[in-house]
Amino acid sequence: MDEYGRDSLDYTFTLIDGSLFLETATAYEYGDSQERGGNVDAERMEIYEFTTDGIIRCTVDMGGEESKESRYGIDVASNWESVPDFGVYGALIRRDRA
Repeated sequence: MDEYGRDSLDYTFTLIDGSLFLETATAYEYGDSQERGGNVDAERMEIYEFTTDGIIRCTVDMGGEESKESRYGIDVASNWESVPDFGVYGALIRRDRA
């Protein structure tokens, strides 16, 4: 969350063969808005969808206008994480996935 209590980054993992795979990452930008809370519309959203075979689909939504791009042959090794012990989520929520 950002300083106004709004989502800034959202991850979705799926369980595959006992490990977690990051399948979606969504980044939210609010421009100069200082509106508070979880129901604020983002000015810009970037949605990244990953597949285990190295495909990334990026959708950018700016005020209802949408653009899409796909890339193939991408190394997604950093999208895999071990299932953490309860309460130990640092590896799942880290921003740097390079």
